[in-house]
Amino acid sequence: MKLWIGKEREGKHLGMYTLFVCGDEINFCDIKKVINDHSTIRQIYFGAGVCSKFDVELIRKCCIAFVNCIITVELRIDDLKKFSTYLLAKENFHIVLTFDDKNKKLVHLNPLNTQFKLQCLRNGGRMIAMGNLEDFSLVDMSKLKSKIYVGDKILK
Repeated sequence: MKLWIGKEREGKHLGMYTLFVCGDEINFCDIKKVINDHSTIRQIYFGAGVCSKFDVELIRKCCIAFVNCIITVELRIDDLKKFSTYLLAKENFHIVLTFDDKNKKLVHLNPLNTQFKLQCLRNGGRMIAMGNLEDFSLVDMSKLKSKIYVGDKILK
């Protein structure tokens, strides 16, 4: 499973018809064909299905070619450095920062007394953002089968 379509089931673009791309084996022609065959696709999502490999140049090409689509990349904070400030500033380019808890401690956090902080205070970068865990939307995982949601259609 490297390429599939379905409705977004998580986050800001909930319900949006989406093309999910997993891995670096998918090329621009694969994506273009699916977009042409499925005119209702409004988001191209790289990194879904616990997929950590992606082609930055392919993502850049998609941002330029598919300006009417939201291009979302799910990644760990350390992978953010792979993207240019030009790409990060594009209106149709969206990021989902993932914190993968291999120690299974996140499920034990109390949402009422847990906050998350993102900061950049070095090398001229100045940004601090905070949010409460209780303000996060919990995802209904009952429809998650393996690494995709029930109802999604695998293409490749």
